[in-house]
Amino acid sequence: MALGRRAWLLWASGRTEGRVAGLWCADYHGRRFTELEIRDRGSLSGYLRSGVVRTDREGNITGVEAEIGRPLALEEIRWTGGVLFFSTQEEGEARDYYELRVRGGREAELTVRGLPVRPFPLMRQLPWGLA
Repeated sequence: MALGRRAWLLWASGRTEGRVAGLWCADYHGRRFTELEIRDRGSLSGYLRSGVVRTDREGNITGVEAEIGRPLALEEIRWTGGVLFFSTQEEGEARDYYELRVRGGREAELTVRGLPVRPFPLMRQLPWGLA
């Protein structure tokens, strides 16, 4: 019973218990097109760097047009029900919204809401010397 109460308290408080912190990357045929760094120091922060991808009619990534650009700060960050919700906004552009679902210790899936691209996998990078 105590374990169930602890799990509920963690969920209710929004604490991630380190599940999302780290550097998450997505590559297509060796070309990096997304880097997501998440820091958890009592509150969540981080940045997103993304490139331009080519997709087919179903939203599957078929190529990388431009590799990752400059970092954009994560905003409106919240951890709810095992999903990290956040947004980014480039100056003068519309806000983009994202959902990160951790699928295992090093695997996650990123959804870009409102764009014609299917959710794609991210891998958490291991610290130097642990790979």
